[in-house]
Amino acid sequence: MHFRFFTTVVTGGWLICFFFGVKTGMRRGEIIGLGDGRAALTPDEKWVFLPSVLTKTSEDRYVPVGTDELRDAIKRLIDGLAAVYSHRTFYRRWGLLKREIARLDDRFMFHTTRHTAATRMANDLRVPTSIIQKMLGHATIQTTQKYVHAKDDAMLEIAGRM
Repeated sequence: MHFRFFTTVVTGGWLICFFFGVKTGMRRGEIIGLGDGRAALTPDEKWVFLPSVLTKTSEDRYVPVGTDELRDAIKRLIDGLAAVYSHRTFYRRWGLLKREIARLDDRFMFHTTRHTAATRMANDLRVPTSIIQKMLGHATIQTTQKYVHAKDDAMLEIAGRM
């Protein structure tokens, strides 16, 4: 998915939240923490620092910022989201985005972006599960395994190499 495509569908910080979810696997609350000042981009701009109050495991976590596009989106979020964010407006905007990309999928919710990130890391990038676990902030590898879904293309590629 390309960020520029989605900017034509839905504008504003909610789109950036979706982009973060797909690219990093961050939870909605962790992303919102950037907008309200509870989370921060590190001074070297290579990491997002998530303090323990934002994470589900209650442990500090650093999420890598891998591209200039993601870094720019983080800066936009920090600058603009706090002024306009509310749960009501988030879900209204999420509804618009969902209508454009997953109209008929009742299971498609923001948390789906974490599954997408984990699945892409495992199938497309061949990232070991232990690293995916750390990036998503899971306490156990068993939780991470619930997020990684096998893609048909990946299975066919493996079968072809056997």
